[in-house]
Amino acid sequence: MQVIVNIDDAIWTEYLKIDEKKERIEKITEEAVRSYVKRMKVYHNLLQMEGKAKWEGNLDELRENRI
Repeated sequence: MQVIVNIDDAIWTEYLKIDEKKERIEKITEEAVRSYVKRMKVYHNLLQMEGKAKWEGNLDELRENRI
């Protein structure tokens, strides 16, 4: 699939300073999309678990011990 992507000049300049290999934009974009999809799957799975775990403990006590 061919997609047109507009990348902010500032972030592209930052990338050029960091990546010594100067990977092709297609490879970078594919890796970014893969990373995004992976995070979204984790997020979706967490949402599916909402309300399904039994809580045992004292929330007020946990809050007192926060730094």
